[in-house]
Amino acid sequence: YDVALAVPFERVRLHVYLQHPFEDRSGMRLKNWRDELVGLSIARRQPGRFVDRLTYEFIHTKHQSGPVHPPGEDNYFNHATYRTGWTHHGLTIGTPLIYPHPDAERRRTLGIASNRLVGHHLGVAGHVRPGVRYRALATYTRNYGTYKRPFDAVHPQLSLLLEARAALADRVELRAAVGADAGSAYDERVGMRIGVAYRGGAR
Repeated sequence: YDVALAVPFERVRLHVYLQHPFEDRSGMRLKNWRDELVGLSIARRQPGRFVDRLTYEFIHTKHQSGPVHPPGEDNYFNHATYRTGWTHHGLTIGTPLIYPHPDAERRRTLGIASNRLVGHHLGVAGHVRPGVRYRALATYTRNYGTYKRPFDAVHPQLSLLLEARAALADRVELRAAVGADAGSAYDERVGMRIGVAYRGGAR
């Protein structure tokens, strides 16, 4: 279920939304009502400031209609027939926060490693100066595994992204980004990207 409210004010647009996941009838009947993604986004109607848009999201998927089946153990993104769960080439379809076992694609039996989590996401975007835009994202989660295969300890995870775009000429843009993962859910890593983009189309 996806419910949203958009309110335009004189200077900003306010967007409030709630997304409710379900895997079966118990979820459709809101037995798992504690599991939600709730978001708030505020955007300037006339961008060009240092902060043009601010977004915050909270996600909770620990309940899953309770620990006893039926009606609980909804086991999000896992599947009794397709043993890798809702994945494609080792990546979960639909969200990066619920992730498969590292060997799921190779062994085709393990499926989703963690679908019970509590997380926070913060995003900020704006202009450093005219023609230079940035975007900063931070996501923190606490991962608990699944009901049938809980982790021995909570796996915290912090993921960061900083991206900048600068106009070089008409339709030509310089793009650079750096991202990092820190925690025990994923491998710790740092990555960078730099490139030049050309935007085509008719004048």
